[in-house]
Amino acid sequence: MRLEGIVVPIVTPLTNQGVDEEAAAALVADLIRSKVHGLFVGGTTGEGPLLSPEERRTLLRVVRREAAGRIPVLAGVAAVSTDQARMFVEWAAEDGADVVVVMTPYFYHYEQSELRTHLETILEGSPLPVALYEIPSRTGNRLRIETVRALMPHERLVAFKDSSGDMGYFLRLLQVARQGVPVLMGDDALVLPAMAAGAAGGVCGLANVCPAVTVNLYNAIRAGNLSLAQRLQQQVIVGQNAILATSSIPAALKAALIARGIRAGIPKPPLVPLSAEASEQCCAALRAAGLLE
Repeated sequence: MRLEGIVVPIVTPLTNQGVDEEAAAALVADLIRSKVHGLFVGGTTGEGPLLSPEERRTLLRVVRREAAGRIPVLAGVAAVSTDQARMFVEWAAEDGADVVVVMTPYFYHYEQSELRTHLETILEGSPLPVALYEIPSRTGNRLRIETVRALMPHERLVAFKDSSGDMGYFLRLLQVARQGVPVLMGDDALVLPAMAAGAAGGVCGLANVCPAVTVNLYNAIRAGNLSLAQRLQQQVIVGQNAILATSSIPAALKAALIARGIRAGIPKPPLVPLSAEASEQCCAALRAAGLLE
């Protein structure tokens, strides 16, 4: 399996009672109709680190059932310890994920040797293919290029998602990635330059709200239609700026989905919904950019 195209880190529709399974299924159906290329469950956008084990597993099962093998389903693994990460990987396998997406441990600062051992342990024991996920702004730990190079020979490693926002780092990742291991851009604003450099696609949070625009961006780049790709990338940047201007990315995306008529639910505490004023400002900016139907 080669991961490429637009992979959507889906939001998690929640009520006070847990995952809204009907709403989650409807969101997946909407995304598949828009021809996205993959679904990423329990990522940063999906409030993965905040979900209970039951919520995490319920959501994955719903997404897997609704996707029905039509596109890959990726399960996020955000854990503070190696043992916990291995347990989450086992759960993902039991619940039908195609790939696990593993970020570095967070809270403590780790030496590169510790990060390498942690990830090697997961790669060697995983029953599923593994994508590594670099997001140092959230974990506080940066995978150096030499560490990535050392991990590349592992057969279980099938992709790398970079959300560092550092194009220099991204270009070096492309240099060290072994043949057959796609590198995906995790910053919506950088999909065009990343793909021009050799990225296989993007993991785009904004695609929850405007999946057709992000898919069209990918298709335009692949077709070599630079003028269209530039215009669509600028639309995505405007949308991303509107989301980032709020206090919470998951809350902003949920507000935009609700404005689209998709039941997205509430954020997971301690996150809170946007205020009415913030929601209106965000949605107005998305509408002005042609991103909110």
